[in-house]
Amino acid sequence: MKKKIRNQKYQGFSFIESVIATFIILVGMMAVLQLMSKNIKNTFGNRKQTKAVFLAQEGVELIRNIRDNNWAQNNKDSSHTFDSPFPSTSETNCRIDVASPSSVSCSNSSFLLKYDSGSKIYNYNSGLDTSFRRKIEIKYLKIDGSLASDSTAADEAEISSAVIWGRNTFPVPCVVSQQCVLEKVTLTKWVLN
Repeated sequence: MKKKIRNQKYQGFSFIESVIATFIILVGMMAVLQLMSKNIKNTFGNRKQTKAVFLAQEGVELIRNIRDNNWAQNNKDSSHTFDSPFPSTSETNCRIDVASPSSVSCSNSSFLLKYDSGSKIYNYNSGLDTSFRRKIEIKYLKIDGSLASDSTAADEAEISSAVIWGRNTFPVPCVVSQQCVLEKVTLTKWVLN
């Protein structure tokens, strides 16, 4: 007896369907990879921005510490609040670091911060170069907000600490979108009542 051969229709994907499915999967994978790449880039950018904020705040705090020490070492005499190592007149190009916290240098020297892996601090003198630059501005003011002629005539000192990363010059104005952060504080002369 002869077996009857039935015509069976084989079910499956055609070549074109396979190509389309592969294309859709590849497009989806590319989108996921782009999102992951952008997320990694943002994470590193946020890390640098956070370090820059801390470095800017550190600059302000180091200057505040000098003011406090001057006041304490001179028997609470407010007339010595902005004495040395503060500059005698307002300056826009100053630097200070943790390695020498009682020294304010105001010149057009490099603002490039280095990282010392041994001490784990940022400074201007030793360690590996970083992408960060910090510049301190000291502006002396009278009580009415007008500019004082020098530190002895000043009632206040406006301190600005700007930190940039990934660029060589400080933008004006200093904004995060241009990889720049700015911390400002106004220090007053203390008077005992």
